[in-house]
Amino acid sequence: MAAFLLLREQLVGVRAICRERVFRDRLHPLDEYDDVELYQRYRFDRQTILEVIDVVGDELDPITLRNHALPRELKVLAALRFYATGSFQLNVGDTVHVSQPNMSRVVTQVTAALLPLLPRVVQFPRNQDIPNMVDEFHEIANFPGVIGLVDGTHVWILGPTQHEWRYVNRKNYTSINNQVVMDARYRFINVVARWPESTHDSVILRESGLATIFEERNGEELLLGDSGYPVRPWLMTPFLNPNTPQQRRYNRAHKRTRCLVERGIGQWKRRFHCLHGMLRHTPQKCCEIIAVCAILHNLAKDRALPDFDEEPIEHRPQPLVDPANVIVLPDRINGAGRRDQIVNTHFR
Repeated sequence: MAAFLLLREQLVGVRAICRERVFRDRLHPLDEYDDVELYQRYRFDRQTILEVIDVVGDELDPITLRNHALPRELKVLAALRFYATGSFQLNVGDTVHVSQPNMSRVVTQVTAALLPLLPRVVQFPRNQDIPNMVDEFHEIANFPGVIGLVDGTHVWILGPTQHEWRYVNRKNYTSINNQVVMDARYRFINVVARWPESTHDSVILRESGLATIFEERNGEELLLGDSGYPVRPWLMTPFLNPNTPQQRRYNRAHKRTRCLVERGIGQWKRRFHCLHGMLRHTPQKCCEIIAVCAILHNLAKDRALPDFDEEPIEHRPQPLVDPANVIVLPDRINGAGRRDQIVNTHFR
């Protein structure tokens, strides 16, 4: 009994000296920063930030106000800061006075709230919009019938604990291989972010559903892709060894037009630097963050926000394509024949 009483006194003493929880005052960026400072830190102007908060806010409202729960505004701003900088969540949390565990939950919540917007914000063009898209691409280098540019881009991720070898690329780092399709205004019209790096671009294209969409349209419109893709009736690639003036003119027009997607990917990764550094999450969560950054990129383009050019992004060089490594998919109609027809008709 004496031992029990002694133990109880010791426990009471420990509880007595425990520190009281201290809640730091939250930083409220919308009140603290002007429009220029907001854009530098969050990559969006005040009005767009308020619109994003309004769209997803109901999903982010705390159930209770106990323990100083974060309001929706701070959750969205904290997540935007993470997307914009790619800094460790502890560093980002310090800027808005949010703890690291709370910051991790906030990024997960905001990403989940934004993700359902993907089909509405990143979508294939409507029939009535296609003629204008064709004209916009034609003005660049006189390439006919183009409505989109397809390319693959890698996002560096922390190696997963399971099946890490599937994500190791030729440069010996782990990444997600993402397929993007852009229009002439640098907007995404299709994004596929779910494949490990070891998956070939041609396989991603085949499994993405784009092939079905374009084949059902009977080759009326075209995508342009690099020589890592197979030539199809609806997908034009450059000649690996052009041997006529017409083919060389075709290749020049193809290159001038297709470089827009490389430029657009650079703009995307400069705005959201988390895509340039390492994403330290599970592959599934990394894919969700990539998709959400595509949504936000389109919102920025729709509102004509300036590109974020704080510092140039150093793109990792892509290896030269070996024709022997190109996966050739069977064509219902001969894609090379369609390409020759375009060469002979438009690049004589």
